Amino acid sequence: MVPMLSPPSGAALRNREPIADVLARVLPSQGTVLEIASGGGVHVTYFAERLPRLTFQPSEADARALAEIDERAATRTAGIVLPAIRIDVQQQPCPSSAPTRSSAST
Repeated sequence: MVPMLSPPSGAALRNREPIADVLARVLPSQGTVLEIASGGGVHVTYFAERLPRLTFQPSEADARALAEIDERAATRTAGIVLPAIRIDVQQQPCPSSAPTRSSAST
């Protein structure tokens, strides 16, 4: 079942541009960026469009949001945004479903 995308919040739409401007200045020109707490994927999708030489790894503690992140990213940034992973930074130690470097390339 394809998730229904929730509309972006006004705050997400207002602050994505200023955040992307800062990221463009401080991030390297190539590499992988881990976004913690990606929510519905609004920011990570926008950042990937603005910074297409980077690869983005979205994450979210709420497992229900992972499909929405993936769906939003697939519409415009396939290949630049990796499949969302579940990370809950409130758990100690922080477990992750992140693929290892070798499994991500297979």
